[in-house]
Amino acid sequence: NETTLGYNWDQYTYETTDTFATEARSLIPGLPQLFPIPATDSQGPINGYANPTILPQFSFGGAPSNAMSYTRTGASAGQEIATNPTWYYIDNLSKVVGHHSIKGGIYVEFNTKYQCACKPYAGNYNFASSTSVPFLNTNDGFANALLGHVNSYNQNNAELTFNMVYQNFEEYIEDNWKVNRRLTLDLGVRFYHQSPQDDNGHTMVNFFPSQYSKTAEARLYVPACSNGARTCTANNGLVAQDPATGAVVGSSFIGSFVPNSGNDFSGEAVLGVNGVSEDTYHQQALVAAPRIGFSYDLFGDGKTALRGGWGVFYNRLDGNQYYPLSAQAPASYNVGVSQLTFAQIAAQNTGTVPSIETQQGVTPSAPQAYPAEVPWDTVQNASVDMQHTIGNSLTVDVGYTLNRVYHEHIPTGCCDINPIPIGAGWPFNQAALDPTTGGNTSNNLNSNLERTIYPGYGAIDMANFSGHSTYNALTTTVNKRYSHGLSLGVSYTFSRALGTTSYNPVVPDNEAYNYGRISTDRTHNLQISYSYDLPNVAKKMGWKGVGYVIDHWQLSGITSSASGSPTNPSCGLTSGSASVTGGYTGTPDLGTRCQAIGNPFSNMPTNGNGQVYFNPAAFAMPALATGPNNSIVGPPAYGNLGGGAGVFTNPHVTNFDMTMTKVIPLGNEKRVLKIQAQAYNVFNHAEFSGYNEGIQFNPTTNQVSNLSSLGYVNNTVTGSNRIMAFSARLEF
Repeated sequence: NETTLGYNWDQYTYETTDTFATEARSLIPGLPQLFPIPATDSQGPINGYANPTILPQFSFGGAPSNAMSYTRTGASAGQEIATNPTWYYIDNLSKVVGHHSIKGGIYVEFNTKYQCACKPYAGNYNFASSTSVPFLNTNDGFANALLGHVNSYNQNNAELTFNMVYQNFEEYIEDNWKVNRRLTLDLGVRFYHQSPQDDNGHTMVNFFPSQYSKTAEARLYVPACSNGARTCTANNGLVAQDPATGAVVGSSFIGSFVPNSGNDFSGEAVLGVNGVSEDTYHQQALVAAPRIGFSYDLFGDGKTALRGGWGVFYNRLDGNQYYPLSAQAPASYNVGVSQLTFAQIAAQNTGTVPSIETQQGVTPSAPQAYPAEVPWDTVQNASVDMQHTIGNSLTVDVGYTLNRVYHEHIPTGCCDINPIPIGAGWPFNQAALDPTTGGNTSNNLNSNLERTIYPGYGAIDMANFSGHSTYNALTTTVNKRYSHGLSLGVSYTFSRALGTTSYNPVVPDNEAYNYGRISTDRTHNLQISYSYDLPNVAKKMGWKGVGYVIDHWQLSGITSSASGSPTNPSCGLTSGSASVTGGYTGTPDLGTRCQAIGNPFSNMPTNGNGQVYFNPAAFAMPALATGPNNSIVGPPAYGNLGGGAGVFTNPHVTNFDMTMTKVIPLGNEKRVLKIQAQAYNVFNHAEFSGYNEGIQFNPTTNQVSNLSSLGYVNNTVTGSNRIMAFSARLEF
């Protein structure tokens, strides 16, 4: 029986050495705020509120061009400590019974993660100039600051720190069974239980679609013309209008909430408060991961072996995938005002934090969210190979490897459950037309007005676990053990890695749209390693003195050659011409892919600039039916180019690394001087990692406008130039 009890602790701390004296708010007297800033809280000055209160953040816009800013908060303000203590206990019990070697055990881990959300509770000032606001029109952000003229100011109502706790429990049992002299089996199973990361500080906020109510959600101001016309006569005719009452305010409030019109955060709730579960998600409580392996001596002579195995493995979600749930509204929210003076900001300070529903200028949030049920991120590995020994030093191995991943977490930012549908924007939807124009632009005034699934919200990034991939590989390995001064290893892999590792909520079939090669796909991979002791000619010839120079040399190295990474061409219109079509998809949530109209690897052109990797004439922009004034009368189009990481392959990378070693004996074999020269990319040949694949089309003729540079390499592997190193080593 073997037992281990361990404790790990890691911590990083950012704190001042002068008790915040050099960033105290009192250094700039008279700075107003929308509501009082707490002097301290239970968290103390680290991860809490500094005492004395620290300066707010400042920015001054783009004029003058060397405008500085002051953006300290959290770590940069000396106000952050993060700790991650871990307890773990391991116990393994093994016993040999006849032909069975049986082993079982448990693994238990307790974790805590303590870290602040680091919100700008001290405030954030923007003094940028504005030509449309008279008192901001100084053309100098510094002048606006000195005059107390504020373009925008916002302040978080609370600083929060999460305190996550979670556990891992694993149990296993395995049996190594020597069935007979030729066959050995490995049979086992591992059980997993993983708790979700729960926040004892109750700072986590999740969005629950079932609790969202369109009737309870606050209204958004919509664009309108002050004279009620369809098209505004000038920019100053544009106003923001309450769609329910018809009341109007300044156009800067278009797309923001109408105060006192409802709940700004319908569907969002703080976890662990008011009866809401503390769990960030739920998973199946216990899962089993079987493992099987075998080894079989095919002919009983110890020279040819057939080996194989299969197993299931489970991954835990790491905290960075759901820490963004911390300090979202309504646990912590940002209150902002715009185009006011210092005096006007101070006048709004009532001594208490205002309810966000009462504030003018609050814009829809774009929360992170997690589904109630989360599947286990699962990997299955399988392999089978045959190994044969030739003579005393040569071994040949041929095999097959399968790696299958499913329920894979797709990275944050992929999976908006409140998207703008295809065709929802102008020019496909005339209701989305910018009323300040005559009908020839696609510049929508606020895209959130087109989000119809959960109105009142921006993009809602709901974690998604639909990712999957499959890796298939045929492998061949030849190894020659050291003999006659030479050792050699050669391995070659022919593989394919396909899957769906991204998600787009607006396409009708995500699998059909995004399935393809994944970013790690490399079709061919050849690796050669060697070490060769050059013959000691002087010793054989009896040239004792000459041997110090020409004997005891060794050449070793690694040669590798691998296919390039997958890549896709991009298609777009020449600069400044996007307004001609007004957009191809009618939504910012879906870009336009190329339209493949031919074979990109046939009839490849050349103009003397070098090797061309594809034929641009095989692609075009998707066709759109246009009408008067560049309007679109047909359906949206988003191209037919395949999904995944790319249908093209970047240039292959071949590299030669070599080492030459000279051994000089100093009296006996135990005392030698080794002089070594190493060279990476010894031949100093260029290793290319990409080529120009961004195709630009003339919007009038639909012809390629940058043909002279397309398809030619334009990027090299970082650090691929020859690097040499020299060393001398005395051994005694």
